[in-house]
Amino acid sequence: MDNLTWAVDHRETRMSSTLQLQLNPKIENAMVHLAYTDPPVVNDAGNVDGDWDERKTNKDGYTAFLNVNPGVSFALVRTLGYDDELVSVTMPHDDLITVDLRRSADSASGPLSRLHIDGSDVKNERNQVVYLKGATFFPAYEIFLNDGHGEALVPALSELHGLGATAIRVFGMSQYIQEFEFGRRAFDPRNYGNAYYDNARVFCQLMGRFGLYVYWSIFPDNGLIYRTATEQTQLVPHFNRFVEQLKQEPNNLLELTNEPNGHSFNAVDVWAFQKPAAIPSCSGSYGDEYGGNLPPWPVWDFGDLHSNRSYPKQVKDNDTLDHPIRVRLGKPVGVGEPDRFGSHGNTNQRQAAASAGGALESAFYFFHSTNGKRCEVFDAQTQPCANAAFQVLNAA
Repeated sequence: MDNLTWAVDHRETRMSSTLQLQLNPKIENAMVHLAYTDPPVVNDAGNVDGDWDERKTNKDGYTAFLNVNPGVSFALVRTLGYDDELVSVTMPHDDLITVDLRRSADSASGPLSRLHIDGSDVKNERNQVVYLKGATFFPAYEIFLNDGHGEALVPALSELHGLGATAIRVFGMSQYIQEFEFGRRAFDPRNYGNAYYDNARVFCQLMGRFGLYVYWSIFPDNGLIYRTATEQTQLVPHFNRFVEQLKQEPNNLLELTNEPNGHSFNAVDVWAFQKPAAIPSCSGSYGDEYGGNLPPWPVWDFGDLHSNRSYPKQVKDNDTLDHPIRVRLGKPVGVGEPDRFGSHGNTNQRQAAASAGGALESAFYFFHSTNGKRCEVFDAQTQPCANAAFQVLNAA
C-alpha cells in the first residue's frame, strides 16, 4: 500500500477530536453548550438541559472543546442580544466552524457612537446632538457579576429597548439599598477581585447590544463600604483602574458619586480625582438645594440635577435651561433622577408625562422607579407611568 492510499484510508483517525467554534460577530463571553446524541434544550426557567459541557468564548469570539466523542455533537450558542443558535457537527472534524449570530428582534441594530461634550450639548462622533432617554437600573452590574452571563437582565432590558430607552443609570457600588430593600450584603467591588474590572467591558458590550449607554455612578454609599481612613485611600486607585476599562468602550458616561450634598456617606474628595479625558463625566449628581448657586466643587463636563419630588414644581425643576451650570459655565445639565414613578412612588401617569416633558431641554432624562432600582420588569402600576414618560420623550 502506497503512502497516498494509506492516508486516504486513515483520514478519519487522523482528524481532530477538538471541536472549534468561531462566532460571527466576534462576541466575547458568549456561552456555548455542548451535547451528544440529542440537542440541548432551553427549559421554561431559561436554563439549559441536556448539555455535557459548556464554554465561554474569548475576546475573539472563539472557543474549543477537547476530546469530543466520535459521532454527532450539538453546540448551542447563547448570548445577550442575539437569538440562540444551534449547530451540529459529526466528529472527528478538522475545520473551524463559523456560527453566524442573528440579532434578537428586541435588540439594537448597530454599534453606539462615542459621546463628547460640545458647549452645552452632548454629541456623538458625527457631531450630532444626542438626547439620552434613560431609566434607573442601579444593581445591573452587580446582577451581571453574580449571574455570569447577564441573562437575568434580559427581560427588563428588552422592555427598556421596546420603550425607546437609550441609556441606563448603574451603581458601581452600594450598601443602603442592598441591606434595607434587598436584604443582602453590600455590593462591594473588593468582593469580586479582578473580575470586577475584567468584566466591565463585557458588561458595556452587552448593554450596547440593546442600544443602551451606561451612565455609571461610581461611588454611592462609599462611606458605608470603605469605612476607615485607610480604606478610603483605596478609592482613587479603584477609580483609575475602573476608568481604564470603561474608556475602551464607546457607550459610557459617568458621575463620580450620587448626591454627595444629600448623603454624607456618598461624598468623596472630588479634588483627589482626575476627570477622565475619554468619557463624558460629572463630578457628582445633586438636588436643587443650591438654587441659583453653583455646587461647591468642580463640575467636570456636565451637571446632573435630581429634581424636587413635588408636582407641579418638578416640571420647572426639570427645565435646566436656566440652571447656573448651564448659564454661568455653559455646560450641559441633565435630569438623572426625577420623581420616583409607579409602585411605591407617584402613580400619576399625567405627572410622569409632565416630568419627562419638563426635561426636554435638558441633556438627558432618566425615568426613576422602584422596579428600576431592582432591574425588574415594570409592574402594573409602573408600566403606565413609563409608557407615558417615554411617549413624550420619543415624540420630541
